[in-house]
Amino acid sequence: MSAPEPESGTLEGEGAPRLYYRWHPTEEPRATAVVVHGLAEHSGRYLHVFDALNAVGCDALGVDLRGHGHSGGPRVYVDRFGDYLDDVDRAIAHARERRPGAPIFVVGHSMGGLVAIHHALARGADVAGYVLSAPGLRAAVRVPGWKDALGKLMSKVWPKLAIPTGIPAELISRDPAVVKAYVDDPLVTTKATARWYAEFVAAQQDALGRASQLTRPFLMLLGERDALVDPSGGRELFAAAGAEDKTLKTYPGLLHEVFNEPEQEQVLGDVREWLSSRL
Repeated sequence: MSAPEPESGTLEGEGAPRLYYRWHPTEEPRATAVVVHGLAEHSGRYLHVFDALNAVGCDALGVDLRGHGHSGGPRVYVDRFGDYLDDVDRAIAHARERRPGAPIFVVGHSMGGLVAIHHALARGADVAGYVLSAPGLRAAVRVPGWKDALGKLMSKVWPKLAIPTGIPAELISRDPAVVKAYVDDPLVTTKATARWYAEFVAAQQDALGRASQLTRPFLMLLGERDALVDPSGGRELFAAAGAEDKTLKTYPGLLHEVFNEPEQEQVLGDVREWLSSRL
């Protein structure tokens, strides 16, 4: 029997932007994993992660968050950070329609990891577990005070003002092919909005402040040489988290995108092992 074919489509929401999704089913599904990408990128960069999820019996559902990739909405803009949680809920609802009764996991990278943390805090009661890859809890490069203040001011007076993300492509991975594909990808954007910045910073502080309330099972993956997201934020949240079922994996020498480093098979193997033990 051949494996079912991947497909793509859109999720409509009343009063909300259209969301683009990629559905990669597996032949004998035991669960579904909703994959949430990072800042200014999209779900199409996670096809190899989908394969790894499929290998342990997880259907993979990747969604482009509003304002990202093929989804609708102003580029990298939210009225409030909770809008992203609404996007994850729409993806989860779609997954439940396809696989009624199947356990749901959420896999989030970077900004998607921060989204996943907030989802676990506010709406995660029916989610079996979360995989947090380099969650965006603390920037590795400190933003000057004047620039931070200006961004927060513009969030109020000119919320859709586009500002450079400041992500040096060479810091995402040590694999030159990954860096080149990122730079050449027309769906990867180089700017975010002032409102997004203010909401993101507030979400970082809120997540760390509420870490003890994080009680859902989770696996955290940190590259110790991450120069975009400071791994100290992830370690701080992990230590304070109230979850009885929590696992931390750290990788010396790896940069920000642990799924895209030369050692990706080790990382994806750890994800497969963690998921398999919970299915």
